[in-house]
Amino acid sequence: MNTGGLTLTEMLVTTALLALLGGVAVTNLPRINRPPDTATLGARVQTTLEAAHITALAERSAVTLSGDGETLRVTGPGGQDSDVFRGAALSGAVSITPDGQSAGFVKVSGGEQPCVRLSLNAGGFGVASACAGSAGSVLTPASVSSGSDARGGSR
Repeated sequence: MNTGGLTLTEMLVTTALLALLGGVAVTNLPRINRPPDTATLGARVQTTLEAAHITALAERSAVTLSGDGETLRVTGPGGQDSDVFRGAALSGAVSITPDGQSAGFVKVSGGEQPCVRLSLNAGGFGVASACAGSAGSVLTPASVSSGSDARGGSR
């Protein structure tokens, strides 16, 4: 009968579990402390706009997106949801009808992202124009994050 504390096996199991938990915590530290990737803000917001367009068509319901600070609020058939884009400055709104037509724009800026106005064309693809009001172009994720438009020019 052992009445004087923990056995060697119990101590080894406890130490192994603590080491495992410590290893998991340390590997997540770089992700926790990493600043937001502001160079891809436009591409990430564009993806959200395009997903909302698909939702409006699939659910045959109106969807509205509105930007406020770092938050993009999406209101649709399932209620309201919010996406937070750390490091962003978002403003404006886009309304998408059940038949896929859209109106409005969301202005995106922050960090390395030049100020861009994002809207949707008739096909549901993102269209960008400089905040000063220059002509828009159909976006690819690379063109939004690199700061050039689909024709190779720079915004």
